[in-house]
Amino acid sequence: MRVARIGLLVGLALVVSGCGAKNQGSVPAGAEFAPASAPVYIAISTDPQGEQWKAADRLLKKFPGREKLLASFQKDIRKEGLSWETDIKPALPDEIHVVWTDLADNGGNVVGYAKPKDEAKFGKLLDSGKPGERQAHKKIDGWTVFADKQATIEKFESARSSGDSLSGVKSFRDAMKNLPKDAAARGWVSGKAVQAEIDRRTLNNAGAQSFKQFSQTFGTLESASFSAAAEDEGVKVEAAYKATKQPKVGSFSAKLDEALPSGALLYVSFGDLQDYLDQVLEAADKSLPDFKRQRAQIEQALAFSLNDDLFPLFSREGALAVYRGGELVPNVLVVLRVPDERKAQKVIDRLAAVAALSGSDTRTVRLHGVTAKEVVVPNAGFSVLAAVSDGKAFVTNSRKALDDALGDSGKLADDSAYQGSREASGAPDETVGFVYANLQAGLPYMFDFAEMSDPSAITPDVRANVKPLESVFLFGKKDGDRVSLSGFLTIK
Repeated sequence: MRVARIGLLVGLALVVSGCGAKNQGSVPAGAEFAPASAPVYIAISTDPQGEQWKAADRLLKKFPGREKLLASFQKDIRKEGLSWETDIKPALPDEIHVVWTDLADNGGNVVGYAKPKDEAKFGKLLDSGKPGERQAHKKIDGWTVFADKQATIEKFESARSSGDSLSGVKSFRDAMKNLPKDAAARGWVSGKAVQAEIDRRTLNNAGAQSFKQFSQTFGTLESASFSAAAEDEGVKVEAAYKATKQPKVGSFSAKLDEALPSGALLYVSFGDLQDYLDQVLEAADKSLPDFKRQRAQIEQALAFSLNDDLFPLFSREGALAVYRGGELVPNVLVVLRVPDERKAQKVIDRLAAVAALSGSDTRTVRLHGVTAKEVVVPNAGFSVLAAVSDGKAFVTNSRKALDDALGDSGKLADDSAYQGSREASGAPDETVGFVYANLQAGLPYMFDFAEMSDPSAITPDVRANVKPLESVFLFGKKDGDRVSLSGFLTIK
């Protein structure tokens, strides 16, 4: 679909427009024109005038590659006989709407439509490019409709002939009313259409049918929605979904950042997962052939039960954090707030015993008065350590990480990068979980790994242009039958 090409000609305004998108509750006017049967709908802000464009440019000026990118953009459009000021800018509508007529043909049946400010110039834009890149287009009820092929436009017209519009579909209206109306992009996906396409593709696949039966234990998707918008110091994103059944997870207030060492490159926080893990296990027992027998064999070898011994350790708050490590692997630390220290120690002891039986070197170490089990992983160059202390279970591949967690060194709760990222995201005290990533420190670390195998893998331009990316913080919320994921990419 050449809608993406038009987006390129518009420039990065489509990527980060929508300054201060905080107003909730608005069904896009263009949805009235879309057929009710459309499985996917996206509205993209394309107005280069006013505050949205200014906000986009303010963000772009933070990247050293801005001038080079704009120069390349101008060069590309000149090759097609176009000028930004005289051909593109005057032609752009306030919004471009994109819909899929169906999900057949690998998702290729896509139509765009708009009400351009200058129809002649917009038509010239659609007709530009090489023959294979030009768009078929047609005026329908005051809208300019365009697609890769004329046949796709005809499909769109046929779908509209029912007379029902997408704006009248309840799941669509509900989803749009929960998204910021001033966002750069807002989208919606029909769960019913997605499920129908999955059913069609897996009809004669026995393995896929088993997995489908397993997945439907957790309900079927009703709808999904998303939006993206820019603010003065970054990009705000939101996504949500509704399903016939909701995951068995609840909200909690994270406290383990007070136990994790500072300097985390990545921090994943989660709450009570016991019921959810029990549900997964029960569904697997019923849906996956031979799973129940294999599970029984594993539990016999471990000498503990997944349901009765392991899963209860996940009944409270948990955390996974990643730190700078050695040359081969980063340091990873998992912490669980456990209800029963003895049960947690039993699981650790049994896993260490199984590792010893398989030939791994196991030993006992003492850190800050706490006894920990250490298992040396053969031929891997690192160990796995586990300990229980103060109502928490710790598992890590780094003695330093465990030492910092048990000791009095600085904690993540006081880490300024983490605090600033969480505050920028607007995350409430209680969530169903969140993810924090320190991009300023983490991306160069990833690049160092990449360059170990290929010294030229990361160019100086790439390193320079990721420097403004400071952090990202994504958090989940549950509101009745709606689960949402919101977050903020901080750019400074």
